[in-house]
Amino acid sequence: MVDFIKILITDSLLIQWFEQCPKLIWHETSKRRNTHTFDRLQSKVIKVHKGISFIFYTGKLEIHFKPHYYKNNNDHNANDFSIKECMQTIKGFMNEFDIYEPEKLKIINLEYGLNALSPIPMKELIPSLTYHTKNPFIRTGDLLYSKISSKPNKNGNTINKYKMIKFYAKGIQFPQYADINTFRLEVKSKKSGFINTLGIFTLADLLILSVYENMRLDLLKVSNELLILYSVASKNSNKDLLTKYENTIFWEKTLNKSRNIFNYHRNNYLKTLDRTGYNIHCKITETVTNKLNHLFVGAV
Repeated sequence: MVDFIKILITDSLLIQWFEQCPKLIWHETSKRRNTHTFDRLQSKVIKVHKGISFIFYTGKLEIHFKPHYYKNNNDHNANDFSIKECMQTIKGFMNEFDIYEPEKLKIINLEYGLNALSPIPMKELIPSLTYHTKNPFIRTGDLLYSKISSKPNKNGNTINKYKMIKFYAKGIQFPQYADINTFRLEVKSKKSGFINTLGIFTLADLLILSVYENMRLDLLKVSNELLILYSVASKNSNKDLLTKYENTIFWEKTLNKSRNIFNYHRNNYLKTLDRTGYNIHCKITETVTNKLNHLFVGAV
């Protein structure tokens, strides 16, 4: 379930331990001006081990760790990664580096999600994915058939680092490891303010089952908040209404109206889809629910 964590260490003895660790291989050294003071150079040394990056700054260490990739020898993250496997992988990381006080490793970035088989072709699903709550999905340039959504920040920037929702075609990214119509639903955060709401403060918390329950509930919530403009039946009285609702301009206009108008039309759209006999939102939520249940099998 956990795809990426950025760990911050400020304990000087622990930093020294990693600096002297013979397992780490030097990768890069660089210097740049301090962005706050501009009057002194800030050094950065990067060391690596099995795909894990250890970035040493003056007075701190950041560790960039991808547990799902790590479990797969850094080849891919296209298969299932259960809660049990995730915990075992994190314990393995701790054992490899003799980490006995994981509470000293603060989590400052987090990505978690799941892979599941789409009920419709991905090349139809991704273009139809339009909003998460009232926040539009926009295309990302890093992958084919990939979109990301977040609430704009106070400066009006599209991407807010507090909580980002990413939805993309995992099967197209890794066709050798997954069905072509496999999607990945992912939540990303670069802010402790959100990460802490999940009960995650340090690496030690990623060994607690209730924390994964919080991530499960959040992924279910996200799946229920999607707006997908897709229908397979448009008969009789439903046809004109669906034509209106499947126009993205219509939804943009509702955002500029009264506070609840967007949600009113969203609910009406979902009811209209129910009347056609096929509601893609129900299918996606059912798929996400079943996969989450599967990922929790064997977790203790």
